Amino acid sequence: MTEEIITKRHPSVEAFFADARESTEMIDTIAKNVRPALNGQTFIDDKELAERLSLHRRTLQNFRNDNILPYYKIGGKVIYDEAEIEAWLNSNYHPRY
Repeated sequence: MTEEIITKRHPSVEAFFADARESTEMIDTIAKNVRPALNGQTFIDDKELAERLSLHRRTLQNFRNDNILPYYKIGGKVIYDEAEIEAWLNSNYHPRY
């Protein structure tokens, strides 16, 4: 029976830590995209909505000023209910001919 000394340079130890780093990176990526629901509703901010719709934030401001877009303003921060935005988009859908 031979005994083997396992050090931090051992291939199995290096593989373990590489897997642990990869798992940590995946969890961090997922955690950045998770938004906790408030009473079943999820909210996004101005910047994220502009990115999703490929619009400028100023365009969203114009939509708010013209009462086109549903939003909430809390202490100067503008947020949007994702379900309301989806309903707004669906109500403005025009199918192809």
